[in-house]
Amino acid sequence: MGMSQIEVEQAALQLSIKDRASLAQKLLESIEQPNENELQELWLVGIGERIKRVERNEDKLIPFAQALAQAKAVIAKTNARD
Repeated sequence: MGMSQIEVEQAALQLSIKDRASLAQKLLESIEQPNENELQELWLVGIGERIKRVERNEDKLIPFAQALAQAKAVIAKTNARD
C-alpha cells in the first residue's frame, strides 16, 4: 500500500525549501487542469455534500429569483468599484 497523505506531508516537510517549492508547483499544476473524469467526480462529491447539508438543515435554501437578484447586486456593486 502507498503512503498516506499524512506520511507524504511529513516527508515533504523534510525537503529543502527549493525542493518543497518545486513539489508545490507540480502539485498545483496537477489540480489546475483536472481531466473530464476528475472534474465530474469533483462535481459529484460536491453535490453529494450539498445534499447532505440540505437534508440536515445546515444550508438555507432560497428561491432562484432571490439568488439571481443577490448575484446581480454583487456584480453591480463590483462593477461600480471598477
